[in-house]
Amino acid sequence: MMISTNAYRWSQHYEAQGMSLDANLDEALGMAAEAGLEAWEPFWETEAQRDLYAEKLPRYGLAMPSFYTPANLIGPDPEAEVARVVERCRWARELGATIVVTNPDPVNWTGTPKPDQLVIQQTAALRTLCQEVSALGMKVGLHFHTPELMLGAREVHHTFLEIPPSLLGMCFDYHWAWRGCGNSHLAADTLVRMYGDRIISLHIRQSQGGIWTETLGDGDLDYGPLFRGLRARGWSGVVTEEQAYEEGTPVTLSQIEAHRQSVAWLRDAWTQADPAMS
Repeated sequence: MMISTNAYRWSQHYEAQGMSLDANLDEALGMAAEAGLEAWEPFWETEAQRDLYAEKLPRYGLAMPSFYTPANLIGPDPEAEVARVVERCRWARELGATIVVTNPDPVNWTGTPKPDQLVIQQTAALRTLCQEVSALGMKVGLHFHTPELMLGAREVHHTFLEIPPSLLGMCFDYHWAWRGCGNSHLAADTLVRMYGDRIISLHIRQSQGGIWTETLGDGDLDYGPLFRGLRARGWSGVVTEEQAYEEGTPVTLSQIEAHRQSVAWLRDAWTQADPAMS
C-alpha cells in the first residue's frame, strides 16, 4: 500500500487564504512529505503545471502514481474531451503515473440525473478513452460522486456492465458511495461485492454526523470490512487520503499535523486488517 494525498484539500487550504496551490507548491509538498505521505495526486490542466510537478515532486521524494481529471463526456464534442484527457495521460506517464482517476461530469451538482441517452453517449466515449489510455500502458480508474449513484446507481452499473475490467478500473471512494446511496453501508458494501475486483485505487475520507472530519479516525464509516476484504484478496495499491473541508468541518490542526494523524491512523487500520492477525 502506498499512501498518497489528493491536491484538493491542499488547494482548499490556500484558497481560504486568497492564494493558489501552484504558487505555494513547494510549501505544500514539503508539508506533505513531513507528514509522512509518500505520493501526491495532482489535479492539473496546463503544461505549466506539468513542468512544475516534474521539477518539484522529486525534490520532496514524492511519487505520482495517479492524477485526477474530470471528463465532460456528455457535451457536444466528447471526442475532443477524450483527446484532452489522453494528452494529460501522456504528461503523467512521464512522471511515473499508471492511473488516471476521472469522474465524468454530471449534468449539474444539484443532483439532476442524466437522461438514458446521455449515459449511453458517455459510456461509449469512456470506452474509447479507456482503450486509448490502455494503449499508453495506463488505466482509467472511475471515480463517482452522488449524482452517478442516483436512480439505483444506474449510471455506475451501466458503465461497469458495458466496459470490461480489463479496460476500466475503479477509484473507489467509500465515503461518496455511502453518502450517495443515502448514508448506507449496505449499498456501499454491495458495490464492493459487485465491483471490488476493479478497485485500482482508493480515496479515503471520514465524517462524523455526516460532516467531513479534519482527520481520518473513528466516525460514520467503518473501514475495517473494506480493508479486510482488500487484504484477503492480496490487494496492494494507492490509498489516497482526501480529508477535505466542507461546511462544518473543524479546522484546529496544522496541515502537517492533520495529515500526520491521518497517515498514522491509516497505517494502523491497514495493519489491523491483515488476515494473519485474525
